[in-house]
Amino acid sequence: MAYAALKPGGLLSIWSAYSDDAFAERLEQAGFCLDEILLPAFSGSAERWHNIWFAAKAGA
Repeated sequence: MAYAALKPGGLLSIWSAYSDDAFAERLEQAGFCLDEILLPAFSGSAERWHNIWFAAKAGA
C-alpha cells in the first residue's frame, strides 16, 4: 500500500531500533530501491544502533 501511495520518485523512510533483513527483503520485493543506514542510538554510543531504511519508488 505504501508503494502504491507514492508518486514516481517518492521516498518512504522507516525507523527501527533493530535490523530486520526479512523486512528489508519485503520492501525490495514490493518494488522499492532500498538503502539502509545504521546510526548510533545516542551520541557517543558504540553498542546501540538504530536503523533507518530509505525506500524509493523508481521514476521521476
